[in-house]
Amino acid sequence: MSLIDLKEYLKKMIDNFSTAIDLEMTILNTDPFMRLAWTGELYNKRPSVFNENGILHPHWKNSYTFKVIQSKKSIIAIDTQQYAKTSSNLSQYKNKQYYSVICTPILIDDTVEGVIVIASINKEQQKILIAKQNQLLKYLENLSDLIASKAKENRLLEKTLNVKKELTSVVDTIQEGILFYSSKEGILHINPNAKLYLHCNNKKVRTTLLKEIIKVAQDTISKQKNRIDQIYKNIDNVQFSLQLQSYLVENDPQKVLCIINPLSKIQNDITQNDFEENNVERAIVYASPSMHHLLKTTEIIAPSPLNVLITGESGTGKELFARVIHSHSQRRGHPFVAVNCASIPENLLESELFGYENGAFTGARKGGKIGKFLLANHGTLFLDEIGELPLYMQSKLLRVLSEQQIDPIGSINPIHIDVRFIAATNKDLEKMMINKEFREDLYYRLNVIPLNIPPLRDRKEDIPVLVKYFITKYNAKLGKNIQTISQEALQILQCYDWPGNVRELENCVEYMIAFEKNPILSPSNIPKSIVKTDSEISHQLNDNILLRPLKSSVKDYEKHLLERINEKYQGHPSKNEILEICKILHISIASYYRKLKGE
Repeated sequence: MSLIDLKEYLKKMIDNFSTAIDLEMTILNTDPFMRLAWTGELYNKRPSVFNENGILHPHWKNSYTFKVIQSKKSIIAIDTQQYAKTSSNLSQYKNKQYYSVICTPILIDDTVEGVIVIASINKEQQKILIAKQNQLLKYLENLSDLIASKAKENRLLEKTLNVKKELTSVVDTIQEGILFYSSKEGILHINPNAKLYLHCNNKKVRTTLLKEIIKVAQDTISKQKNRIDQIYKNIDNVQFSLQLQSYLVENDPQKVLCIINPLSKIQNDITQNDFEENNVERAIVYASPSMHHLLKTTEIIAPSPLNVLITGESGTGKELFARVIHSHSQRRGHPFVAVNCASIPENLLESELFGYENGAFTGARKGGKIGKFLLANHGTLFLDEIGELPLYMQSKLLRVLSEQQIDPIGSINPIHIDVRFIAATNKDLEKMMINKEFREDLYYRLNVIPLNIPPLRDRKEDIPVLVKYFITKYNAKLGKNIQTISQEALQILQCYDWPGNVRELENCVEYMIAFEKNPILSPSNIPKSIVKTDSEISHQLNDNILLRPLKSSVKDYEKHLLERINEKYQGHPSKNEILEICKILHISIASYYRKLKGE
């Protein structure tokens, strides 16, 4: 803030001075050079602006005011006759012999921001000025300090207001809901997202939720301790769930910063839905009719709200199919939360699934915890390895499935949830029911829509396309440029039973790519645990031939034979080498290329 912004303040100050002493007075601004306030006959008749287009009028460069600006020091000029003769403003003035001045700079941070001038224009005024020049100079210096302090105060206030404005702007644009609370003044500020999360357009909801937040804020102030809380309120049969973090303001323990997030935002922030719909589809690679039928089935059952039980061996991709179902359902805009029941220690299962309130048990996390059931609200909860769930948790899960509500540990009020359950297992649950290891009623609750994923050994026509997919994937990951896999290596992979299914095949291809030095994956880099003996391969090949048309078997054999011969030439024989191969095999070049394509 400049002196120009204090113009009205300076005018009032000079008016008060003029009532106390009969002298001319003016206050000037230095940049731009102009008069801001004045009293008396002398200054009323003179212009208030002394420069044009940023250029100072020449006659002002010899003025006492300009000397003060240059020297940063006060000036008392009693005898001004010489100056009056050269000044265009005073040369024609009839009482110029009585013109005397006292000038003082207004210094702000060692910069001359303005000048205060006292002047006489008649004999009586000059006598007063001469007689009281020291007192008047002291008065001007005090007045200068007062103006400088006022300007600094206003600048600081302006700066503070700007910072506050900027901070408010930042607070109002962040995604979290922000509420400032004071024990003395109540709510100081609430940003737009907080108003949104508190449903401020609904008076009943707003009043109820604000009451809960203020209660937590007051408790934070009284205990002088930051905290994290979960707020659950059922208002007119609608569940409102918020997470509230309250922090004491460092320099004012009577004020609290409240950070508000609805459960829906927390779900979006920490959801495990890291696959987009298209990515899920691309991750399931197949060529077999059985997998094609299975995917079509998932698209049919996806829109239904019914629970699904996916069965299949480890490594077949049960979670991928669960994600496909979710991505094609009406819940695809909500969280997909995956829980591996086998990976969570039994003593932590209930707190992980149901969550708990603040201080619910010894060792509980401050502020409580939102459980997986609530995180998946309105979305899909995938319970992998459901067969590992202890019997007591099976009973609790059955109640959730039947009543669609949960009781977090330490909570006195149940919370309604809307969740679709997809369970998966590689165990024989029917056998476990007979052995009393799995609840029969829970099985039928989960197994509304059964989905079985066949093992890789039963769909070996998927192996070539899966290998191609993994080559592309791990070329990028390992910085390789593998173009394909040799027919002999592929045949070895197709002769293996893959007890680890697709996951084991992926690990195998990654291993081969890591060690392969040529552009074609060769049998030499297949892990020894996968390579069968010649007799095993021969036996399986014979079995495969017996189950196929003779013409197809002959074509495959011819193609395999040519590829084996080509490997002697690094997979790419020259034209002369091809002629030599054709001569040995007694076939034409056209037949060579046709048979190599399997035609």
